[in-house]
Amino acid sequence: MKIAVITYDAPHRKTQDLLLSLLMYGVDAKQIVLIALPFEERPERRPLINHRPEARNKVNAKYTADNIGIDFMYSEPQLLNGCLNNIRPFKILLAGSGLLPDDVVNNHDIINAHPGYLPNCKGLDAFKWAIYNGQPIGVTTHIIDRGIDEGTLIDRQHVPLYYEDTIDSLARRVYETEIDMLVKAIDLQPVEESIKNCDYPPRRRMPLHKELITLDRFEAIRKKSPSKYD
Repeated sequence: MKIAVITYDAPHRKTQDLLLSLLMYGVDAKQIVLIALPFEERPERRPLINHRPEARNKVNAKYTADNIGIDFMYSEPQLLNGCLNNIRPFKILLAGSGLLPDDVVNNHDIINAHPGYLPNCKGLDAFKWAIYNGQPIGVTTHIIDRGIDEGTLIDRQHVPLYYEDTIDSLARRVYETEIDMLVKAIDLQPVEESIKNCDYPPRRRMPLHKELITLDRFEAIRKKSPSKYD
């Protein structure tokens, strides 16, 4: 039974770490197929808070797949539904992509790991907005639907904050939890709970002036947090 991983056709750290974690979890390389979609270049941003580590190796998706020994396919978005129908994967994991076509979302259960405790923190920079708004810091795995960071819940976990943390170490813990939960989602069934909630609109990228406020609020929360050595 195949596990399909959808990603960008570009160097992508989350994809690299997810594939390696699947192998360490015991998934046979022959079971994995990496499907790369076109990547649109975006204007370069220099945020104050990096919530994601940079790509470990600046190599594209095919190079990564070839060197790990897994199958690779390139697909245009409008052809992805047919591609998945041909593969008939046991599970489909979303490592990275833009908005997927309706026929893909409607015909396949695609698992996403979102670095926010849904439904509270939807959209971009969820980790930062959680700190800024005093909301739970966490990660959610779910089957996607047409809404942004909505769908059917699989799992949801709080990520602890310790007195000894920096904002970078906390961001790293959120990222590692995201990879771990996405891998383990292949063995979990969805629960009968929708994470759609109109009280929490999706967020855009956090502007720099609010990142400065976020850093101050992080320090205030950190000083009240327990020690990881207690």
